[in-house]
Amino acid sequence: MKESTEKRENNRYSHEAPVLCANFNMSNWTSGRIVNCSQKGMHLVSSGIFYPGASVIIRIKNDSARSEGLKNVKDLRHMTIAEVRWCKPVSDHPSDYEVGVKYYDPWY
Repeated sequence: MKESTEKRENNRYSHEAPVLCANFNMSNWTSGRIVNCSQKGMHLVSSGIFYPGASVIIRIKNDSARSEGLKNVKDLRHMTIAEVRWCKPVSDHPSDYEVGVKYYDPWY
């Protein structure tokens, strides 16, 4: 039997931080937390559901962006717009959702 290994384009960095997230151009802000991030995207847990293909805005909550732990996390975007790639209920807490997002490329 073949051993399955995860093949990612970029390294992921585990770090928890509180975030606010909402569908782009809407005022439906929900709380969440980052699970891990990479150069191309982020895995987070949110108290609201987001549908694949939707554009979302994500920002580090309050003063968390200035905390010493976050300054050293490579590839963490403190505010970003991203595309939802997948969303599923958290198995032991179905009112929360795991969400995978891919950052939009900057146009500059």
